Amino acid sequence: MKEQQPEVLPTPTHVRQFLTTDELAERLNVRPRSIHKRYSQTGAYFSVRPIKLPNRRLWWPIDTVEQLTGAAA
Repeated sequence: MKEQQPEVLPTPTHVRQFLTTDELAERLNVRPRSIHKRYSQTGAYFSVRPIKLPNRRLWWPIDTVEQLTGAAA
């Protein structure tokens, strides 16, 4: 008789590392337009530099945002 192995559920291998501009605005309690304006003037939002996607959207790195807000990882 074969011994049955417990079924192993897959674990997520992709951990989200970026926020959208709307998510960043919500987290910082500002309007998305404020973030876009500062980004267009300085290339960053309070020293947080996003990744610009081919579709012109911005991805903001979560680890840098957490340093800005003082949130623990």
